[in-house]
Amino acid sequence: MYIWIYCIYLLEIKDRLWILHYSRLRETVIDISADTFRFLSIKAAGKGMNLKKYIENLLQKDVEDLEAMDDNNLYSHLMQNIPDGLVPADKNEQDEFRKWLKQ
Repeated sequence: MYIWIYCIYLLEIKDRLWILHYSRLRETVIDISADTFRFLSIKAAGKGMNLKKYIENLLQKDVEDLEAMDDNNLYSHLMQNIPDGLVPADKNEQDEFRKWLKQ
């Protein structure tokens, strides 16, 4: 009887450790220059928080700003700042595309 309870207990611990392991997978490491690291560390200290928390807050604020934009504002912002696809293809690209279509 006690062995079964102990086995169930071990399985429960294993499941909790498994969940903890997968919940931590979204943590990532980023590479930043030494100057950026120093600047962000100074800014974080000025706000009274550690660097990790400061960067997390910056990223969260950026996401909230994007969520606040409606689709029309977001589209016009993207078209002004990232005009990918609005640049006409040059003659060489058009010829290559036509050859690709004929294949």
